[in-house]
Amino acid sequence: MKNSIPLRAAAFIIALVLAVGVLAGCSKTGNGDGTSDTGSTAATTAPEETTAPADTTPTALSVLGEKDFGGDTVTFYSRYYDGLWKSDLIATDDDTDTLKVAVYRRNKFIEDAYKVKIDEMQSGSASFRSKLENLVMTGDESFDAVYMSVTDAAESAQAGLFWDLHDIGRIDLEGKWWSQSCNKAWSIAGRQFFAVGDITTIDNMATYCTFFNRKIVDANQLVSPYDLVKSNEWTLGKMFEMIESAYVPGQSDNEAQVYGLSAENSFGFMMLMASGELISRNDENDIPQITIGNERSLSIADMLVSKTAGNKAIYLGADTAIMNNFRNSQSLFMPEVLYHLITLRDSDLDVGVVPLPKYDPEQDSYYSFTTGYCITCLGFPQSNTGDRLERAAFITEAMAVQSLTTVTPAYFEVCVKTRYAPDIESSGMIQIILDTIYTDLAEVYKWGGLRDKVQKAVKEGGSITTIVNASKKPADIARKLTVSGWEKVKKLG
Repeated sequence: MKNSIPLRAAAFIIALVLAVGVLAGCSKTGNGDGTSDTGSTAATTAPEETTAPADTTPTALSVLGEKDFGGDTVTFYSRYYDGLWKSDLIATDDDTDTLKVAVYRRNKFIEDAYKVKIDEMQSGSASFRSKLENLVMTGDESFDAVYMSVTDAAESAQAGLFWDLHDIGRIDLEGKWWSQSCNKAWSIAGRQFFAVGDITTIDNMATYCTFFNRKIVDANQLVSPYDLVKSNEWTLGKMFEMIESAYVPGQSDNEAQVYGLSAENSFGFMMLMASGELISRNDENDIPQITIGNERSLSIADMLVSKTAGNKAIYLGADTAIMNNFRNSQSLFMPEVLYHLITLRDSDLDVGVVPLPKYDPEQDSYYSFTTGYCITCLGFPQSNTGDRLERAAFITEAMAVQSLTTVTPAYFEVCVKTRYAPDIESSGMIQIILDTIYTDLAEVYKWGGLRDKVQKAVKEGGSITTIVNASKKPADIARKLTVSGWEKVKKLG
């Protein structure tokens, strides 16, 4: 979860407008012609001085102070491939995209302030855990930090390739520039090997939401999902009701139909997570425990199976097919990642976006789910020690902090609230989504195959109770292996 942009900019503008208004009023002293009126008390009364509120947003220099690294280089071994989730850590001076310009400005500031060079070693593939392991085990020093998918990072952590971030003094995980919800999800027994925060925007773009076609809503005289969110009635039950209302079957094999919903095969698991029923949660000792199987989770899963399996109003399939359905106005709803705010910009659709639905109005909050494959995180390899590690941690922390005044404002103010947001109402919805990001280590590690089994049952039908009961033991064995692996990782120092 990222910090939303503070209102200091708006307050400053308001204060400036008021100040200009007061000064303008004093220049015209009541005669209407700009001449002086010595009999007017207004001419001798000084206006109240208006000042803009102080900007208290942390910066790299205010948090970390000054430092001179003498021109040394910090290199990130980054996930870089022909796909959506490639690295966004580096930009060049000739980039024109608003977000990339902000990244360039941030890096340039850090390089100039700390006399350092920020570089990147590109992976060339979406997954590169095995390559990383070979490099770390041979003591390779060609890179200083790692930027990879959470799925890869989790496996690397269990294999002992990363340092515990709590042991690295320069990394302050409690800083507002690191995601606190992800910190909580990625901790085991007080140890954490990877993190994410304002240094990147991929975690935001990889978060699931619900896109909807506003023309289909209007054509079927349905209540706007925006209004349902505002009245706390945006629930699974309401979504399924609208799905059935919008469904239009094809009149022949060659005629397209309009689905109520098009989604990935993971729809069932996605909705279970959105209901707040994660597969695992950490106990009072910060140890993850398998929690799926309680009465509420089984009730929700059973509802998903009964409403989804065999339902002709719902299309579940691959990304390309569901995007085609939605682009061609053949689907009312499409639960997908926020990244598609960008890919849908060139369409003629009238698109809206809201969070994934709650299970019922009594649910405490929305749960905006993101997967371990999509989201990208940072860690420090155990091949990096001493001064190199100190430098890499310092610069990584500095980049994260400095992003609060560069990358994050660009993302929220320009990319989300104006350029990417399809309408004014969606801006507020996007803020709700980004304020409620959740991940689950059980999904990342695929303990007991529970994720795949649940989503398959929802699509094809099956007894959730039987599946969960049969999978709990192997899931718990896998969970214990992960916990044991984390506990055995060598400590720094």
